[in-house]
Amino acid sequence: MTGRFFLSLLTVFFLTGCRPFSPYSVTKFINPMQWEKRQSTVSVPLLDVRTLKEYEAGHLTQALHVDWQDSSFVKKVRVFDPNQPILIYCMSGRRSKAAAETMRALGFKQVWQLRGGINAWKAAGLKLEGASPAALP
Repeated sequence: MTGRFFLSLLTVFFLTGCRPFSPYSVTKFINPMQWEKRQSTVSVPLLDVRTLKEYEAGHLTQALHVDWQDSSFVKKVRVFDPNQPILIYCMSGRRSKAAAETMRALGFKQVWQLRGGINAWKAAGLKLEGASPAALP
C-alpha cells in the first residue's frame, strides 16, 4: 500500500514537473479566526487530510475526510474543480503542506491551508465536531 502511494505520488510529480510555474498556483494561508468568520458566507470545500482516527476525534464543521497518507488521495481530490478555491488542514500544517503541493501539481490553482492546522483552531477556542466522517467514496 505504501509503495503504491509513493509510486502514484512520483508519477504525479513526474508528469507535472515540466509545467511552468504559475503565480496562481501558490498555496495561500488563512488563520482560524478568519476562516471561522468566513465559513458561514463562503461555500468552499474543506478537506481534513489527517487519519480517520484523528478526524473522528474532532474536526471542523462540514470537513470531508481525505487522508493524505491514503493511496487513493489523488483519486479523491480529483473530484473537486481545480479552478475553485479549496481549504485543507491537518494537525499542525505539515501534512496539509504536502497535500497542497500535490494538489498544485495536479493543477489546483487556489489551495488554502489553515495556518497552524487544527492545533491552532483549538488554541483559538473554536468549536470542533466529532461525528462520523463525511468521507469521499
